Amino acid sequence: MSLFDEGPPRITEVELRELLRTVIIEVQKESNFCLFIDGLDEFSGNPQDLVGLITSLLPGNHIKICLSSRPWSEFEDAFEGKPNLKLEDLTYEDIKSFIHTRFAEDPGFQRLVKREHKYAGQLEDNITAKADGVFLWVNLVIRSLLTGMGNDDRVLDMQRRLNQLPPELEGLYTTMLNSLQGFYFNHAAEYFQLMKAWETSPPAVLIYLIDEMETPKDVKDRRDQGYDFSHDGMRQMVQTTRRRINISCRGLVEVTSSSIDKSSVDSFGSVQYTHKTVGDYIRRPEPSRPFSSETGMTPAVTQSYSTRNQRDWTYWRPGGTSLHLA
Repeated sequence: MSLFDEGPPRITEVELRELLRTVIIEVQKESNFCLFIDGLDEFSGNPQDLVGLITSLLPGNHIKICLSSRPWSEFEDAFEGKPNLKLEDLTYEDIKSFIHTRFAEDPGFQRLVKREHKYAGQLEDNITAKADGVFLWVNLVIRSLLTGMGNDDRVLDMQRRLNQLPPELEGLYTTMLNSLQGFYFNHAAEYFQLMKAWETSPPAVLIYLIDEMETPKDVKDRRDQGYDFSHDGMRQMVQTTRRRINISCRGLVEVTSSSIDKSSVDSFGSVQYTHKTVGDYIRRPEPSRPFSSETGMTPAVTQSYSTRNQRDWTYWRPGGTSLHLA
């Protein structure tokens, strides 16, 4: 509430810190506190400021704090001697089992096992060790390595490819995208530029139709062509989009079905980043990165930028009935 229709007063960071400490002190008189704080390494400010805030909350017998972070020295030094655990120690066997299962399902790897049984097992162990507990890294690396399985690559070739893959996620993203060439590079650029432009995950049906465009009015001009907007027709559009994205985006973008409303176009599938870190990587402009500019953008995709916020994407069923997708 404020007088004379004025906006609420702006609260400073110092005031917020003091308010948090006051609340904890008062509540501790009758209750216990347990705070879970994830991703200290994602804090955009000075890590020492964050450490200072956390340690200022610790004095007291009724508060416990559970923190998670990548092993940055600032945090390791600040909380040295505190009870801790390493994710990679807990997930090692799970990751090893995941790798073994994925490879066991692949015909190319099974041929490799028959030819070089001993070295195939070593490859699994080497992937597990390099993963450092990160399931996302493992999943993306296995996708990359399995493409060579179909070509009957030797274990030595697979190991060399594994050695060339960076252990950090962002380095892995860059390596994977730089491996794209020609048409697929341009196609991936279109997908990533669309993902950057859209406020939410765009419907896969919409992405399919944009793929079919060369100019912004192509879909309207082709309304008489007879796009099949039946349930079966849209499911086929989504399957086509899923295959195209799998080929072009190296597993960094995927089609998922997430809408609860089964009457919604979103229920047929939406296009999403595989992980939040992929979106952060793509949105952060750096000239050395793939797709740092609108490489490969078609007029249709560029036009979608200006229309997405108005949510005025409208397509036509055969017979002229409109279908609103956004």
